[in-house]
Amino acid sequence: MIPGVYQMSFGGLTVREAWRFSRGLFPFVMALVLKLTGMKGTKLWLPACDAEKECTSAEFSDRAKAALVPIEANLLTLGYGTPLYTRQVRICDPSCKEAFALITLHRDGNRVIHVGFVVSTAGGFERQAVSITGGIMDAQKDFTYDFVSHKNYLDAHGFARAIRVKVPRAYETDEAMNSFIATHPGVARRFASVAEFRARAMALDTKIWDLRIVRGLFSRVADEV
Repeated sequence: MIPGVYQMSFGGLTVREAWRFSRGLFPFVMALVLKLTGMKGTKLWLPACDAEKECTSAEFSDRAKAALVPIEANLLTLGYGTPLYTRQVRICDPSCKEAFALITLHRDGNRVIHVGFVVSTAGGFERQAVSITGGIMDAQKDFTYDFVSHKNYLDAHGFARAIRVKVPRAYETDEAMNSFIATHPGVARRFASVAEFRARAMALDTKIWDLRIVRGLFSRVADEV
């Protein structure tokens, strides 16, 4: 992958992705029209890991602190350690006004939770959104199990499997991962630190984005942002 600004093309969506994002028959038909016409979408910097930078929680905006600090406190009670904090430094989408995140490893070393915070003006209205995603890395191969509570994710064939969580909260996400580990003994790789997990996850993420570029979902449009 050549670092730079990449733009999404709806032509690269799979039919499965188009249906998942649509939430209904009419929006699905519209998504298929966008796919067939190759409509262009949002821009982002790739590799994605280069678009963010580690920071301290003191660098969070006031509204990011209001959203993330209570969740962090809850995660500590669930056995998660001190998080690693990040902020977006390469924002290519003008509707995205700020983006921060925290990622924390459970004391058992076998699962992480990522909490993202975004402020967007897409659609002409400013909105704040919090997303909670759990992650387990396979002990035998480069593969992750992502525990998500939404449908807005892209497929990563051969490298990741999305597992739906009904309630978008930290407790429910952790419970879902615990249940998965209990029913799949030996599947979870153990990590000594959240930094070790993140380094391996970033290397895998780059492979996933390479696949999406190959299938025409994203194409490079600029060198700088």
